[in-house]
Amino acid sequence: MKQVGIADFKAHLSQYLREAREGEAITVTDRGTPVARLGPAQANGIRIRSGKGDLRGLPLPPPNDVDFDVVEMLLQDRGRR
Repeated sequence: MKQVGIADFKAHLSQYLREAREGEAITVTDRGTPVARLGPAQANGIRIRSGKGDLRGLPLPPPNDVDFDVVEMLLQDRGRR
């Protein structure tokens, strides 16, 4: 865990936000006393990951068989706007 003083944190905020987004935990201190902790965001207890994964090689879903012309439906929808 990285510790940083308030003045340095304020001066380099973008850098510390980038590090937190990448998973780094940062403790902000005031004269050596911890006052805040910055880390990666979580949604519903699940850590949010950056979208850097490679999707190649994943199986495609099966095609949908429909009883209508999708292009015609799209053109009709656009005509209503």
